[in-house]
Amino acid sequence: MMLADHLIQGSGTDYEGVGFRDMIKSIASRVREAQRFVMGRDAAEACLELLRSRPSNMIKGLPLCRLPYKTMWIETAGGFADVAPRPGAPIPAMQGTLIEGFDDQRGVMTVAWVHAPTDRYPDHHCNASPYSLYFDFAADADAAALAREHHRKILASGGRNDLIEAVIKRIDNHFSLPRTDEGIREFMLKRSYWDRWADDPREVEALHQHDRHMQVGLSPHGLGGLTTAMDHATMLKDPKFFVAMMQSWETDIIGEGPFAQFFITLLNSKNCTAQQPVSMAKLNKARAKRGGKKPPLLDYTTLTLTMSRARARAAQASGMSHEAAHRHLVRGHFKIRKTGIYWWHPFVRGDVHQPAKPRQRYEVRA
Repeated sequence: MMLADHLIQGSGTDYEGVGFRDMIKSIASRVREAQRFVMGRDAAEACLELLRSRPSNMIKGLPLCRLPYKTMWIETAGGFADVAPRPGAPIPAMQGTLIEGFDDQRGVMTVAWVHAPTDRYPDHHCNASPYSLYFDFAADADAAALAREHHRKILASGGRNDLIEAVIKRIDNHFSLPRTDEGIREFMLKRSYWDRWADDPREVEALHQHDRHMQVGLSPHGLGGLTTAMDHATMLKDPKFFVAMMQSWETDIIGEGPFAQFFITLLNSKNCTAQQPVSMAKLNKARAKRGGKKPPLLDYTTLTLTMSRARARAAQASGMSHEAAHRHLVRGHFKIRKTGIYWWHPFVRGDVHQPAKPRQRYEVRA
C-alpha cells in the first residue's frame, strides 16, 4: 500500500484526538484528488544529493519551473537516507508531500509520513506536520507574503487565535534566516553539507535568494494538530509537552521543501525522467470480491531517472555495464538553457580500469 492509501484509511482513526484526526482527514481528501507520484529510489537519491550540494542549486531553474498539475502528491520509501529526522526518532516507513498550487508557480507543500506498526499502534501510524512550506518560483518571488496572507485568513476565521498567534511568532523566531551575509555564513558553517561553501559569496547570496522563494507557515490542514497538542498539554498539566511537540514538528519539516522542489524541477526537466502509470483496478476488483469495508487502493505514477543515450554509450565504450556505471558516478546537476531545464546525469570520472573509490556519503544534520 502507498502512504496515500494509509492516509485515507487512517483519516477515520481517532488514535491521537479529534483535532489530529481532522488534520489527517483534510490532507487525505486532497491526496485523493491529486495527481499521485511514487519516486523511484534513483530519483529520490538524486533529490537528496542535490539538497546536500551547493545552495545555488536550489535556485537554478526556478523561474522556468511550472507545476504540471494543480494538486500533486509525491511519496517515497522512508529512510532511504538512513538518517533519522532527529536523535531517537523512528525512521518513517514512507514519507510524502502534498503540493497544492495557487497558480503554476506558487503554492503550499504539506508533509506527511507513516510508521510501521508497533505495540502501541498495532496498525500503520500516520502523522503529519501542522507546518507547511509556502513556495514561489517566480523571478519576483515573495513566499513570505503568501504565508502572511494565509495567516491573516486563519486569524480572521476566529477560534484559537491566542494559540495561532503564539505559533506564528514561533515560526518567525525559528525559521527566519539571518539577514546579513555574516549571519548566513555562520548558518552555513553549522551544516556539514554547506560549510565548505560558507566563504563563497555566490553561495551566500543564493541562500538570501532562496529565502524569497520558500517560507515556513501554518499548514492549511494543520490547525487540528495544534489544538490536539495543546489539549494534551492541558490534560497533562504540562506546558512543556506542547513545546516538545512543536520542536519535533520543526525538526521534521527541515529539508522537506527543497527536496520536493527538486522533484518538481526534475518533472520540468526535458531529458531525464520516465513516468509509468500504475493502475490498481484489478487488485481493487479482487479485494471487492473478498468483501470488506476498506477503501479502494489509489492509482499512481512511478517516476524514475533515465540515463541519456550519450551517457550510456560513453559508459559502454569504456567497457562498463549500465550497473557498473552507476557504481562510479559523480553527482548530477541541472543545466539551464534558453530552451529549458536539463538534468546533467552523474558521470564517470577517471580511469575506469583503476580501482574505484568508494562513493562519498554525506551526513545531514538539522
